[in-house]
Amino acid sequence: MIEVCDSKWFDYFILVNIVLNTIVMTIKWYNMPAEIEEKIQIANYFFASVFAIEAVIKIYAHRKNYFKDAWNIFDFCIVITSWTFTLLIMSNIPYDLKIL
Repeated sequence: MIEVCDSKWFDYFILVNIVLNTIVMTIKWYNMPAEIEEKIQIANYFFASVFAIEAVIKIYAHRKNYFKDAWNIFDFCIVITSWTFTLLIMSNIPYDLKIL
């Protein structure tokens, strides 16, 4: 696993996903069709999954050393935050509480 997560190809794969995710997040316009909104949400789930898998691979490979790198801590916080909001959106919690 160390070879996988430290390889240039893994870094390139993650970088491409970051760029594509950024592009997808910019797609929004007034009266956007529901089908496109649904496809964007599916893409968001995909990217959140890719980044979560990246974190799991790196945590498994580097163990406690994973949290000694500031970028890994930043990435981990982003992954946890994105999945927290995803679960809140998918839940039946009233909208006012989701804003929190």
